[in-house]
Amino acid sequence: MDETQPLVPTNLPADVHWGFTYAGLNSVLHHAHFIAMKRGAASAHMAANWPGLSLGDAITAARTAGALANSRQHFSGYTVRRTLTEFHILHDGTTRIVK
Repeated sequence: MDETQPLVPTNLPADVHWGFTYAGLNSVLHHAHFIAMKRGAASAHMAANWPGLSLGDAITAARTAGALANSRQHFSGYTVRRTLTEFHILHDGTTRIVK
């Protein structure tokens, strides 16, 4: 994980409820591990950066929107698409990928 990159984009449009940078989605995948979940690190990470959104719901939304691709290289089973700059979950529940 690149700790120098912001996880949440700055200056999000008004219609965005939760926003993720490329690094933000990578951090979600990083916490999608049974140890992080069992110790509460995953839920604490989500609450600190995307209050009210669960890790599972974030992954499901990103996967359904096409922001994630299947990967055998990562323990989560996914990887963030390289063309993605930001991923947004809007107030109405729809999603947006920014390339």
